[in-house]
Amino acid sequence: MVFERHERHVGTPSLQYRGDGGQGTIGGEGDEGVERGDERDKRENASDSINSNESSEDEEEDVVDNDGFRVDISRHQAYRAKKAALKEIEGAPEWQYSRLWDYSENIRTSPGSTVVVGTEDNMRETRFSRFYVCFRALKRGFKAGCRPIIGLDGCHLKEPYGGILLTAIGVDPNTNLFPITYAVVDKEYRKTWEWFLIILKHDLNIVREYEYIFMSEKQKGLMQAFEEVFPSSDRKYYVRHLHNNFKLVGFWGLAFKNALWHAARACTVNEWKMRMQEIKKLSEATHD
Repeated sequence: MVFERHERHVGTPSLQYRGDGGQGTIGGEGDEGVERGDERDKRENASDSINSNESSEDEEEDVVDNDGFRVDISRHQAYRAKKAALKEIEGAPEWQYSRLWDYSENIRTSPGSTVVVGTEDNMRETRFSRFYVCFRALKRGFKAGCRPIIGLDGCHLKEPYGGILLTAIGVDPNTNLFPITYAVVDKEYRKTWEWFLIILKHDLNIVREYEYIFMSEKQKGLMQAFEEVFPSSDRKYYVRHLHNNFKLVGFWGLAFKNALWHAARACTVNEWKMRMQEIKKLSEATHD
């Protein structure tokens, strides 16, 4: 069954349909009823085609849903519909920030969980500055069963107000990632990393810091924060970051990449030494 939409100069739009059992018109000025074909057409699964007159042909693209219905809409219409749906589901960013204090109070109802909301005074008003959360279950899970390895990373938030998301991730006995805590800050630099690491150290009750290994990509200000908060801890770096440094200094090619990953995957000291000798054969400057 095929539906076609027709606009009239006077009155309301009408929708005409054609099928094996007949044809008819729905809506329109002066239409008091609907002409129908065979009743069995109601029960058949048919593909409907709706032609939108609001978009030009070069802007239109086909979208097919799971039920098999075919809809022709422009890319801009799809984007606006998605944006409106996400706003309806998640709420506007302004509304989310306005509920931040309520969310914090809900977290505090869980004994042992940590939540910190930082603000700053700016021209007679108090503005949001930073936010930290560590749930009690994640604290207990990390201390009870995870390895003493903590990965640190940060990324930019794409919301209208921006900001940086800081995260701490552990490794469980099955070598799976285990989330520990996260924070939202305005900028990524030494001061915010120190603030994040100090609270993390208190939450995990880290006393013998030399027993822990921290992995990172040498984020901005993080190395200086390590020296201040965890001076005795061992620090490792992601192999992907090291490989990027290889390329920055001119060591390109698949041979260098494979040799580096073989060394990173070495499980024994002897194997690691052997892999490092392979890198030295490729380039002594890379080995050094």
